[in-house]
Amino acid sequence: MRPMNPIGGFIAALATAIALAAPATGAAQLPDETPVHRLRATRPELEQHLSQLRLLAQSGKLGKLSPEWVRAETSYVVRRLEEGDFRVGDRLLIAVEEPGGAGGGPGGAADRNAVKSPEQQLTDTFTVGASQELTLPGVGVVSLHGVLRTELEPFLSGEIARYIKEPVVHARPLISLAVTGGVNKAGYYTVPADAVISAVLIAAADRAQR
Repeated sequence: MRPMNPIGGFIAALATAIALAAPATGAAQLPDETPVHRLRATRPELEQHLSQLRLLAQSGKLGKLSPEWVRAETSYVVRRLEEGDFRVGDRLLIAVEEPGGAGGGPGGAADRNAVKSPEQQLTDTFTVGASQELTLPGVGVVSLHGVLRTELEPFLSGEIARYIKEPVVHARPLISLAVTGGVNKAGYYTVPADAVISAVLIAAADRAQR
């Protein structure tokens, strides 16, 4: 028998406790699998989970859950909603399309020596600073305080639109994963937050021969 996932066990217990604590009519129900611990949880998902946690705490009917766990889970969700997902050292991949779809790829010596357009300057990998800020060329300092990963692209589009007319912005948060064990290329890999794990393993090359 496979061991139970600890987080999955907590989620199941939380769902049961809320079902017992909720009023008979109009009761808010926690889904079987809450997405709040996913990297790309949305603000409505977090807010819904927070409301259910507070309802549970007020009822006092915690079932198999401890008061400490409910408080810790509530603090986690509140902190994520208020502070956002980005911390110092996080890396973001940003690409801003050229007007009319003009390409920004490498060319001859003239291309390499040409002055970069604002869109080209903003197409790069950027690192989050100590105050949850990004420093973007031609834009300046942009605070990411309170921004979730799922809000990054529309948020940056709005900030860049203050300096570039109707920009088309693509932004993806990157995370570092450690790959160890039976692979030929163990180490740290920087991948998008929504990357499929199997793709990361392929990047680490074939499994070592047994």
